[in-house]
Amino acid sequence: SLDIAQVNKGCFEKSYSKLTSGSLQAIADSFDIDAAFGEWKRVGCQTVFAFCANAQIADMMNAAKLIGMSPTIVAWHKYNSVPFSFGTWRQDAEWCVHAKFPGAPLNGTAHDKRKIKAIPLCRECPEHPTTKPVQLIMDYAAICTHRGQTILDPFMGSGTTGVAAVKLGRKFIGVEICEKYFNIAVRRISEAQDQFALFEPVEPAVQQQLFSQPGGTP
Repeated sequence: SLDIAQVNKGCFEKSYSKLTSGSLQAIADSFDIDAAFGEWKRVGCQTVFAFCANAQIADMMNAAKLIGMSPTIVAWHKYNSVPFSFGTWRQDAEWCVHAKFPGAPLNGTAHDKRKIKAIPLCRECPEHPTTKPVQLIMDYAAICTHRGQTILDPFMGSGTTGVAAVKLGRKFIGVEICEKYFNIAVRRISEAQDQFALFEPVEPAVQQQLFSQPGGTP
């Protein structure tokens, strides 16, 4: 049987309104997609996973093709999503553009590489509005990286990708502009490292300040 989340409709409407207004409007409006893909190529990324809205899919795929990557669409099926549609399609799927350069890893069986992953919404980090399940990110990372490789998340949020990297034995670099979410990510990744260290030693995480503070040094 499916575990259907108990959700208050009024709270959901309020949350969506908050996401598309005020300080979070920039997130809803997207970012410079061509520049982002250009930077990912510059720093040596072989594979990119970019969660996106319907309107961003074509731009994401075109940006990937322009730098020589092969893009495709994968989807996260949130089968326990809120049972409301507000006159449109139910929000039970999130689209993700996967793009890779020739020769980049694509591990696993046909079962592992299903384009639609059915994983329920989670409460692993209720402090963040768009937390992805750790298992979803682990599935993608296991398919497209090898043990010991480095995973970069330039929009780290609450650190789910970092937790997945630790669990899979990958190195991790995360970037997050919001101090609140950065601190949450540090806590979650550290907890994952402590748990993983019970079975295998791991290197401690290192925090780095990207920009100098007023009157200080980098």
